[in-house]
Amino acid sequence: MALVDVLAYDQPDGETAYRAVEAGRAAEVVAAHEDEYRKRRIILWGFAAIASAVAVGYTLLIAQRPLFGVVATVGAFALAKYRTTKMKRFVPSVAAEGVRRRDAAERYDV
Repeated sequence: MALVDVLAYDQPDGETAYRAVEAGRAAEVVAAHEDEYRKRRIILWGFAAIASAVAVGYTLLIAQRPLFGVVATVGAFALAKYRTTKMKRFVPSVAAEGVRRRDAAERYDV
């Protein structure tokens, strides 16, 4: 009688995918996914900030059209926000803890 924890992943098509991990490891797996999400989000926002600084600098110093720099900055941060909300989907939630594998297979199709 093996016990498992069930993780739920939201899919782009509105479905929910389930994955079974051995009992007691669900919090560890979720924490690892959240940590990876946090790292990717920081890197993405950093790239958006660098791209914005370059765009504003270029438009102020070389092109002398500051409005283009503002538009590029808004676009870079809007793209970063869009990507981070899509990446959040890959962080699972715990659907059940300490369930027998057979019950998890019947209830969650894992």
